[in-house]
Amino acid sequence: MILDAQNQFDSNVALTATAASTNYIDLSESRQIQQGEQLGVLITVSVTAASGGTYEFQLQSSASSGFGSTVNLFDVTIPAATLVAGAQIFIPLPEGLVTTLEFLRLYYILGGTSPTITLSSYLQPQEAIDAYTDYPSGFVIAGH
Repeated sequence: MILDAQNQFDSNVALTATAASTNYIDLSESRQIQQGEQLGVLITVSVTAASGGTYEFQLQSSASSGFGSTVNLFDVTIPAATLVAGAQIFIPLPEGLVTTLEFLRLYYILGGTSPTITLSSYLQPQEAIDAYTDYPSGFVIAGH
């Protein structure tokens, strides 16, 4: 899978409380961001989520990089049991999404008893994830 650093919200961030993503995506101009193939947020879990925690993910848009006023484009709660090391969760952007706001970020809402999780997150096309093959360690691919 090819991941674009310009579309990265976080890389191996260790979360223990509610927080905004480290990075935001600057769309540079008002436009429809969902022309063509299905876009969504890819969350890859590095360290399994604590089972007593609750984990909610919001994709927020704003007219400014300071995110003083936000619009939630989606709000998804994912069960801790799903957030195991190595898991990849793809959350598609809502169909017909048109944003006139310039900036996107993820917002992580952690609750419950001692929530912890380490993850990476990206804005990613669905097709790139579907084409990804995770080969086992030591697997050799030979050319003809």
